[in-house]
Amino acid sequence: MRENLQQIRNILFENATIPVERRMLFLKTREGEYGEHDQFIGITVPTLRTIAKSYL
Repeated sequence: MRENLQQIRNILFENATIPVERRMLFLKTREGEYGEHDQFIGITVPTLRTIAKSYL
């Protein structure tokens, strides 16, 4: 199971296409904003759904 999780994590990071600057603006993760300590890898929902379907 641990190998599957690592494999999924690697696939997600390989498919992350949204630049850091854009993620920070859209998701309000700068200092003092509501998502200040949240971390996002920058993957779009359609891509995420495609990856998830392959594991169902």
